[in-house]
Amino acid sequence: MEKQKIFSGLMAAVLLIVVLAVPVFARGGNDSSAQNSRPLNILMQAQQATDGTLAVLDEFVKATGIRVNIDVLPYEQMVSKAQVALSSGDSSYDVIQFDYMYTVQFANANWIRDLGPFIQSSNYDVNDFLPGFMNALSYNGKTYALPVYGESTMLVYNKEHFAKAGIAKVPGTKTEFEDTLNKLKAAGIPVPFVGRGARDPGQNVYVWSGFFLAMGGKWFTNGKLTVNSPAGIESMKYYANLLRNYGTPGGTLSHDQVLLNMQQGNAAMMIDTTNWCASLENPANSTVAGKVGYAETPADLAAPSVFCTGFAIPTAARNPEASWKFIQWALSKEVQLSTTLSGERIDVTRRSVMNDPQFLTKVNYDNGNWLKAALGGMSKCDPDYRPRIADWAKLGDAVAGALSSVTSGQTTAEAALAQVDAEAGNIKP
Repeated sequence: MEKQKIFSGLMAAVLLIVVLAVPVFARGGNDSSAQNSRPLNILMQAQQATDGTLAVLDEFVKATGIRVNIDVLPYEQMVSKAQVALSSGDSSYDVIQFDYMYTVQFANANWIRDLGPFIQSSNYDVNDFLPGFMNALSYNGKTYALPVYGESTMLVYNKEHFAKAGIAKVPGTKTEFEDTLNKLKAAGIPVPFVGRGARDPGQNVYVWSGFFLAMGGKWFTNGKLTVNSPAGIESMKYYANLLRNYGTPGGTLSHDQVLLNMQQGNAAMMIDTTNWCASLENPANSTVAGKVGYAETPADLAAPSVFCTGFAIPTAARNPEASWKFIQWALSKEVQLSTTLSGERIDVTRRSVMNDPQFLTKVNYDNGNWLKAALGGMSKCDPDYRPRIADWAKLGDAVAGALSSVTSGQTTAEAALAQVDAEAGNIKP
C-alpha cells in the first residue's frame, strides 16, 4: 500500500510538471501600448513558490499593464536552459531563476546584470532578505540576483526515540552528539542517524560539506585545492562511519529516502534541509507529525549549509526596467507571504515574512524551535559552503565518488582523497 501511495504521488508530480512546462501567459491591463509590446519572458523552476506566484500573477499584470510569459521547468531543465540562453547572448528572457552555485560563473562572464543600480534607484528593501542567501547571490561586492527559494540544514530528531533512550537534552556539541548516537543504538532504535549517502554533489557531498567545514576544512588555500587535508580525511571518515554504523544498511540513501525514513519513524536523527518540516509535520504523509524536534547543528560538528535560487536580469534583456518591476513585485513581502499561506510553502527568503504572525501560526513546529534553528542557519551559512566555481561539476563529482567509496568500505579516506587530487587537483577557485 505504501509503495502504491508513493507511486501515485510521483505520478501526480510528473503530471504536474508536464502541465507546468507549458508557458503561462498573462495579458496586460488597460494599457494598450503594453498589450502591443513584447511580453516579459521569465524562466522559473517548477516548485511551490512558483505555483503561489502564478496564482496571484494577475495582480502584477493589472498593476503594471505588463504582459507576462512564464516558462516553468523542472530544476535540471531550468538550469540547462538558463546556461544556454545566457552563454549565447539570447535576449529572449528578461528574468531568469538560477542556482546560486552559478553566481560567480555568470557574473565573471558578464551574463547577468549587477542589480545594485536598480536597488538604489528604487530604494528596494534588500536588508530584509536572509543574509546567507544574499551573500550566496553576491560576488565582489555586487548583488547579481535576489533570493526566490532558500534553505539551510539543521538537526532534526524524533522525540519518542529520544525518550525511549532516556535522552533529555538535544546535543549541542560534537561530543554530546556522539553520546546521543550511542544511547540510541543501545536502546535498540533501528536507525540512530539517517543521512544522504547517494553518490552526487547534491546528495552525499551536500551534507558532508558541513562536517568538512566544521572540522576546519577549506576547499582552497592560496589558490590550491585543499580537500585532501587532515580535515578532509577526518570528516570523510567521520561521515562514512555515521552512515555505515548508525544509518541504514549500505549508507546509500538519496534525499527523498532520508526524508521517508524520518517520516515513517525509522530514524532518530538527521542533519538535512530546513524545509522538510512541512512534510514531517503533515499527518497525511508522516507518522511522526507533532513528535519531531528541531535545533541548530552543533557548531563543532557540522556547519549549516546554504542552498538558494535567485531572480537575475540577463545582460541581453531588452527591457531591464520591466524585469526589475517583476522582481520587486514577486519577491515583495506581500507576495511571499500570500504564497506561504495558500499552500505548504515555507521556503521564503525574507525575515519579515518568517516573523509575520500568520506565518508563525502556520509553522509553530516544536514550539517555535524550527523557526529559531532555521533563522540561525540561514544567517550564518557560508556562501561558499560548496565552492561557487565554474568547475564545480567536475570537483563535486570527484568528491562524491570518493565519499561513496569510503562509505562502502572499498577504499580509505586517504586513498580516496588522493584520487580527488589526481582527478581535480588542477581546478582553481
